Amino acid sequence: GHGGIVLEHLKALALHADVSRASRFFWFTTTGWMMWNYLLSGLLVGATIVLYDGSPVHPEPDRLWRLIKEHSITHFGTSAGHIAASMKAGLHPSQLDLSSLRFVGSTGSPLSPEAFAWVYQSVKADVWLSSLSGGTDVCTGFVGGSPLLPVRAGVISGRSLGARVEAYDPEGKPVVGELGELVITAPMPSMPVGFWNDADGSRYREAYFDVFPGVWRHGDWIAILPDGGCIIYGRAAGTGHVPSVPGAARGRSPGGAPRQEGQRAPRPSSGGHAITSDNGDARANADRQARVAGEKVDRAGSMNGER
Repeated sequence: GHGGIVLEHLKALALHADVSRASRFFWFTTTGWMMWNYLLSGLLVGATIVLYDGSPVHPEPDRLWRLIKEHSITHFGTSAGHIAASMKAGLHPSQLDLSSLRFVGSTGSPLSPEAFAWVYQSVKADVWLSSLSGGTDVCTGFVGGSPLLPVRAGVISGRSLGARVEAYDPEGKPVVGELGELVITAPMPSMPVGFWNDADGSRYREAYFDVFPGVWRHGDWIAILPDGGCIIYGRAAGTGHVPSVPGAARGRSPGGAPRQEGQRAPRPSSGGHAITSDNGDARANADRQARVAGEKVDRAGSMNGER
């Protein structure tokens, strides 16, 4: 109902993104994406919201980044794909006046460690970068950033408040530091309770609860690290494909020194508790599992004549 989604968005914006009356909040989205609802909910916390209708790369590839100066945006949200495209295009938004910018949000797909590094090198060295992941079904996030947690390349800071997220193995057991299926083991306020034209609820149960009875299976691959950090590896349902994620990929820190995946990237000194473990072994193990699973699926597809 309306109450559930209002509660979810108040929590996500006020507590997870630190959006307030003093904020100018923007997220690049169309009306067909759940982030449109998320953007409009900035009004719930009294923020000024900035809406954009048009191409993100016309008349110039840095069109969206220029909005920050034009409208004194404090919270700039976009997709991981747009950040990757900006990086590929060799953009340097830091050459613009981004003095108002405090927060960069990314969602829609996993944000690579290299993209984390690009934001701190080429956008703003002291910005707070928050990668988040959720679902259109619930119109909110399952895992995301927090002003109390550090930013680490390629890692989502933690579970969202009120979201009992676990990684399940094929037997339905929660695992830590290993690749598993993203499940929600307790109700959330904005979960759908049924489908239209599904009088007996069979389609609804098949969509979410057929694999792990009574437990919402969302359809993403996830690894939950020992300190609570999360890594999303892509979709598990529908395509049956697990993306291959190299465990040895490297980024560059804003100062130019090499940085391993999972190592902290700089963030504003807004207080909070630092996490000392870099979870290197756990991440390498999950990366290895994703790579092996992806190779198995690729081989199966080749055997079945898929291209």
